[in-house]
Amino acid sequence: MTSAPDLGQADFSLSGQSPSGAHYRLRHADLTISGPTTRVLHTDDPSYDPDATALSTNLSAGTYDLSLADGWYLERVAADGTATRVDATRTSPDHLPFAIAADMHTAVTLRFQTSGEPVSMGNGDADIGIAVDDGSSSQAIVPSIDGQILLLEQSSADLRVHLAKRPAAEVTVSIHTSNAGVVTASPSELTFTPDNFDHDMHVQLVAVHDANATSDAATISMTANLAGVDAVPLRVIVQDLDQQAILVGAPITIDEGMTGTVSVQLAAQPVGDVTVSVQSADPRVAVTSPPVTFRPDNWQLAHIVTLAAVKDDDTVDSDIPVTFTSLGLDARTLSVHVHDLDVLGLNVTTLVALAEGSQTWLNVSLTADPGTSIALAATSDAPAVVSVSPSTSTVTFDSSNWNQPHWIVLDAPADADHADNTATVTLHVLTPGTSLVDHDVTVHVSDHD
Repeated sequence: MTSAPDLGQADFSLSGQSPSGAHYRLRHADLTISGPTTRVLHTDDPSYDPDATALSTNLSAGTYDLSLADGWYLERVAADGTATRVDATRTSPDHLPFAIAADMHTAVTLRFQTSGEPVSMGNGDADIGIAVDDGSSSQAIVPSIDGQILLLEQSSADLRVHLAKRPAAEVTVSIHTSNAGVVTASPSELTFTPDNFDHDMHVQLVAVHDANATSDAATISMTANLAGVDAVPLRVIVQDLDQQAILVGAPITIDEGMTGTVSVQLAAQPVGDVTVSVQSADPRVAVTSPPVTFRPDNWQLAHIVTLAAVKDDDTVDSDIPVTFTSLGLDARTLSVHVHDLDVLGLNVTTLVALAEGSQTWLNVSLTADPGTSIALAATSDAPAVVSVSPSTSTVTFDSSNWNQPHWIVLDAPADADHADNTATVTLHVLTPGTSLVDHDVTVHVSDHD
């Protein structure tokens, strides 16, 4: 079954404010969004309010880039609402990368020089605003990556930083991560002088591989030891490489009537408790352990599940699937081989005595369920001493009557001598492919002459 994609709403702010307090508005802009979902937005589309301050669209979760086609322009908007077209230069990249991530805020800024005013977002939203430098700003930190970046665990990125203007003296820019368990930044300080202020310095960002299977986010803050310079945040979203899964031990063999154990554990650290239930597909294997629960602090420890092979009446080995399940995870199935200890045999007297001229009965049954139909035939090696009644010479057993007595009638006919005699009655197995073997019964006949 295919699940619906995670959606986020991308909000494109069309207005911004410079440090001097002047307001600007982006006009005649064609915005192209490329990624898992493709969108083209036009600020002059008749379906939009021409004076709107934002455009919105829904996007699937994933990585995107935003491009702004030629033909746009900026207006400076006075306090009374009067708009004047101004010359401006776009300083953001032609293809500005950003990401939509479920349950995370994403900030992206189209730059025309300086930071834009923030716009509130919902979970999974991308706030794409504009920022304008009208020449009123003094100094600024200029990173090569604007707003946010998406990294895979164990991957890295090169962040380049320089200053916007020549400083009067040496300036130190500190690089700080809000969570070193998510992303690290090195070095932690950059030093700029009046001679190298416009030369990029490199900061390596490394996405940390953690034990869980959850994507995380942290903020890299760039701050200068100079009054009036705004701190620059960089949102880093780290996409997790791990996938949560149930891990079970190898297939096991259990003797009938005995118990066996199997281990179960998780592949990665969960964010909360995870309960794994165990079910057998056949009553011949019983699960005697309760469901096991893994917590974030013990997820790496294997739990032991006990299984019991229930004794049955047959003599056949069996393979029983046992399934391990947990909500939201793929089920895992373990094959349990049950070794049957029962041996198929006959319950019958091995020695019989009767008098000449009389008859007796052999009581025959099986020791276990044969699982199929088995026929036996009785014959005597000396019919003149002991004969088998034809009507009872063949008996058949199956799963419905294997433990019920079947009677075979033996006759000892009278003879002219005065001697006791002995005969052997053999129960022959007529059904091929069974473990049952022929069985001999010795019959003693006492003479009364």
